[in-house]
Amino acid sequence: MIETLWIAGRAPNTVVICIDAYTPHHLSGRAYPMAGEAPIAFNEAYRMVLDIDDALDHYGGPQASTARRRFGKAAQPDGVEKEEMPLDQEMHEQPVKGERATFVVQIQYRQNATWQGQVLWAEKDERKAFRSALELLKLIDSALDEPNTT
Repeated sequence: MIETLWIAGRAPNTVVICIDAYTPHHLSGRAYPMAGEAPIAFNEAYRMVLDIDDALDHYGGPQASTARRRFGKAAQPDGVEKEEMPLDQEMHEQPVKGERATFVVQIQYRQNATWQGQVLWAEKDERKAFRSALELLKLIDSALDEPNTT
């Protein structure tokens, strides 16, 4: 079992998801889209996915293959400006661990308006591929449903 997960200088396509509370099909916790940045707090999976997707745009994660579509609003610009990180900015290591579980998500592609990549369940050192954000959520849910997840 991994007691503490350290993040330092990670790639912008890697997100650490710390699950602090879970009831069947409802989770809350924190997501760390970039080392040294403040975590994104969430109380529902839907909000977590949207906030991580916005962070991927902001930090230059894998570029989305399709433009975001919306009801009732003008089309979004093709490119989202990403914030440049100064080269001399120090990346501080910080321990992160969910109270219930910790998942390291590597988002390799953002095609067909969703994510594809791999997820590592840190406590069990178990890795699975996922083909969509929905499949990622189902994998996280199945891990948290296991009786030995504390």
